[in-house]
Amino acid sequence: MQKLELLELTLFLKATAIAAGIKIMEIYADPNATSWKKADLTPLTEADLAANQCIMEALSEKYPNIPYISEENTIPPYNTRHNYEYYFLTDPIDGTKSFIKKTDSFSVNIALVHRDTVIAGCVFFPALKTIYYANSHSAAYRQQLPNGEVETIQAAAFSLQQPRLRVLSSLSHHNPQTQNYIEQLDQPQVRNVGASLKFMHVAEGLADIYPRFGSGMQEWDVAASQIIVEQAGGSVIDPNTKQQLKYNKPNLGVANFIASGREI
Repeated sequence: MQKLELLELTLFLKATAIAAGIKIMEIYADPNATSWKKADLTPLTEADLAANQCIMEALSEKYPNIPYISEENTIPPYNTRHNYEYYFLTDPIDGTKSFIKKTDSFSVNIALVHRDTVIAGCVFFPALKTIYYANSHSAAYRQQLPNGEVETIQAAAFSLQQPRLRVLSSLSHHNPQTQNYIEQLDQPQVRNVGASLKFMHVAEGLADIYPRFGSGMQEWDVAASQIIVEQAGGSVIDPNTKQQLKYNKPNLGVANFIASGREI
């Protein structure tokens, strides 16, 4: 995909995420809004479905030839999707538990994947009115809505040997394997942050490293954030292969990853 075409698409993802965020906040403000459990026991709300519908309609109208994979849709079988050249990958609300608990760290995540590599992404935190976006031909950007300046963000440089690294941990999914990794660091300064905010803090240089093992996450939880971290100068790698995360696998789970700034 050419640079200008990808820029236009990225800005469309930004506009689409904002539109979905408006739908979400209407339901967020409704004291009678309902939630329930899906078959896998993860939470689902009216807002997830409304945001998904908003995103799906926008993308299918603008880009009818690019398929769409969402957490809230039936996932196409691998023998269908493994032939995709481009596809959209989205989580209409990343951090549904945060949405239900009113902790404001939930986001709308939309990515474009080329074969197995994410090349554009947008992460919008509607309750925080902050949006992040990037593509493989651009820097990573942040904007405070409605009228804030578009700012370039940059991940911090760090060494794994330095003391007091700023380490991020999940509010609800910290486990012994992740704790063991953190304990190998020299006097790490650990903070708990919700949902995709952890990736954004790495991209902004507010944290050095976000390790996660046995995550239980899915590709749509990570893709949009990955391109933002990478274009900010950081990385999101598989600790086993030491390579960037790849997408559209037969199993869409993401077991382990380390998101970090620029290691020196």
